[in-house]
Amino acid sequence: MFKNTCGKIFSPALLGALLMLPQQYAQAVVLPLSDDDFEAVALDFIFNFQGFGYNSIFVGSNGYITFGSGDTDFSESTSELLGDQPRIAGLWDDLNPSTGGSVDATGDSSSMLVSWVGVPEFINTGSNSFSIELFSTGTIVIEFGDISLSDGLVGISPGGSILPDPGEIDFSAGSGVYPNTGVIYEHFTGSDNDLDGLTLTFQTAAVPEPATLALFGLGLAGLGFVRRKKA
Repeated sequence: MFKNTCGKIFSPALLGALLMLPQQYAQAVVLPLSDDDFEAVALDFIFNFQGFGYNSIFVGSNGYITFGSGDTDFSESTSELLGDQPRIAGLWDDLNPSTGGSVDATGDSSSMLVSWVGVPEFINTGSNSFSIELFSTGTIVIEFGDISLSDGLVGISPGGSILPDPGEIDFSAGSGVYPNTGVIYEHFTGSDNDLDGLTLTFQTAAVPEPATLALFGLGLAGLGFVRRKKA
């Protein structure tokens, strides 16, 4: 058996799942979440998400973080992703940490890591380990360990029905790096969940350096000159 600094005891099987997650977990605080529950967690930095700054988050037992208010919704759907609270869905599904595993949080002035470790589906089925890490830069990293469920929803959204549905993407076929704004998601509805071992990073799009912009401007000017010469 293994005991972390919170005094929580883990079985060898659960420890194996835990070791798939970042090392800060050793200093994590176990959140007292029951089935279909949420817990407010304060941040030591302002996290900018979808154009707004937040100094706290709401961690849902069902695999997501919301902003502004908590949520207990266990029935993941695209319409709720688009219309409800601003949300980061690590693995939105009917999860139940009251019957196994744990949901934990640890952070400092540069990041906040929330980990679902060995959490089963309702009722006490399977084991799912994944984490959401928020950085003071606005970057979001979702990392998956062993996932047993076959459905669920993963992604980000500003909520409030602000944006239309852009359609889902295939995270496993992508680059793993995406913008941290807008609606980006994948909705698994059958046995097509292929997230095991995957890492997704959502970050601010790179802004060209001034020198790059200047060169780009010269290129456009040169193109105009060539066109005028040919004319």
